[in-house]
Amino acid sequence: MRKCTTDGKVLLTIGIPAKPAPFMSGEPFHRCTHTALSPKGEIYVSDGYGNARVHKFTPDGKLIKSWGEPGTDPGQFNIVHNIATDADGWVYVADRENHRVQVFDGEGKYETQWNNLHRPCALCCCGGAKSPTFVIGELGPGLAINRNVPNLGPRLSIVDAKGNRIARLGGEAGPGVASGKFLAPHGIALDSQGDIYVGEVGVTNWDSSFPDEEMPSAVRTTRCLQKLERVRK
Repeated sequence: MRKCTTDGKVLLTIGIPAKPAPFMSGEPFHRCTHTALSPKGEIYVSDGYGNARVHKFTPDGKLIKSWGEPGTDPGQFNIVHNIATDADGWVYVADRENHRVQVFDGEGKYETQWNNLHRPCALCCCGGAKSPTFVIGELGPGLAINRNVPNLGPRLSIVDAKGNRIARLGGEAGPGVASGKFLAPHGIALDSQGDIYVGEVGVTNWDSSFPDEEMPSAVRTTRCLQKLERVRK
């Protein structure tokens, strides 16, 4: 994990490049997936490929604590893929292959979970401190047996701070490359106008979505980001 200035100067590095911690050891990091900051500037890192942990560091990179283990119970993870925080210090974790987002306090105490999600992958907190909302990127089916099942994504879900759904975008008829459809939304951000930016992993997910179709050149070379207009309630 690296902290950089806006012009790319590295200010802080946590972990040792090319030297991962042992598989499922719980130590930072095996293959970390995302970061988030607490209101005090503490650093949370989701460590989801080859580990099932969330790590919390001081602003200068000293490990405070870690939590999580492989499994399906509350506080356990199956591919911790993204992490976000809100202005009150709650920590939201996209527990991808458990099909849920788990909510913790700033010390890692389990609070609740949001269900009725399909492989939640990307996670963004927005909407302001008083009434935060969340945009969740969900992956579509990953197996041949359910590849063509409708209403499983890939899609975006927008929920309130209790996990209640406000809206959904895409996903009814499966993956696609047309505007407003998705292949594999992996990163989400909002600008000051409330417009949503979605970063997609199209190349590596093409074969699982369209195993009998040749990948279009537009996917291979240019398709990486969609901008969606503001979504209103």
